[in-house]
Amino acid sequence: MFGRNLIVSPVLFEGEKRREIYLPEGKWSDFFTGKLYAGNRNYTIDTPLNRIPVFSKKKSLIESISLPEEVNL
Repeated sequence: MFGRNLIVSPVLFEGEKRREIYLPEGKWSDFFTGKLYAGNRNYTIDTPLNRIPVFSKKKSLIESISLPEEVNL
């Protein structure tokens, strides 16, 4: 977690395609897709090689940042 408003959950193991992530209380959005999640629960999230799971808390400054249509890492 980076501060109170940003969660970055990188893949930790080779070949990992899904990851369980806990989102604290509040409403959270997938930084890349915009999909919304309720907080205070666990989720199993897909972890494709080209995207690190990043979640931003709703109504936070980080939510106002926009990315290009496709981000190449």
